[in-house]
Amino acid sequence: MKIFNILVILQTVDAYNLCIVGASSGLGRELIYQSLKNNNKVLALTNNPDNIKIPYRGGGLNLKDMDYKIDSKNLYIDTYDNYNKYSFDNIVFTTGAKPFENDYSDIITDNILSDDNLNVKNIVLISADGVSDSLKKSNFGIQIMNNWYLQDAYRAKNIQEELVKHYCKKNNIKPIIYRPKALSYGPNIYSIKSREKFAEEILKTICLI
Repeated sequence: MKIFNILVILQTVDAYNLCIVGASSGLGRELIYQSLKNNNKVLALTNNPDNIKIPYRGGGLNLKDMDYKIDSKNLYIDTYDNYNKYSFDNIVFTTGAKPFENDYSDIITDNILSDDNLNVKNIVLISADGVSDSLKKSNFGIQIMNNWYLQDAYRAKNIQEELVKHYCKKNNIKPIIYRPKALSYGPNIYSIKSREKFAEEILKTICLI
């Protein structure tokens, strides 16, 4: 009877190529959009499901013109609390916070990585310039964000990096951590990466395109 129950559970768990945590962010939407174009099954986790829209890429387009939801049979949207209802091969953490607000992304990350049933090939964390040892080399603007209006976001990012490194070491996985200085909706500008190109780079790294 127990074996039968286990088989039933295995058959009902949905499997995805990619899980995006923070899917309603600008980068999250770009990752969803490109993943679906490459025939991947995507699980989008967010507490703002109405914001899973076609990514804005600048180029003179009006933001209102991009106000269309991403619609695909290969996309499933759910909240952070329900992550353990699914299985996925790869996971990208791209959560963030607004200025002067508390950031709970480290708690979300801890909950997911503490799950004994988690079995992934790749873990990608979108951290930030100024996190951990990179703060010493950061410019004055980054240091202001770190110590003032994005203070809690940086606190959470530091914890996230440690959580990801610990999980990857324990499970013999190479951690993939990015610390972008800034991301643009348009083309690459000097040290500012475009979200479109950055998402493409991430997906190539985990072999989904």
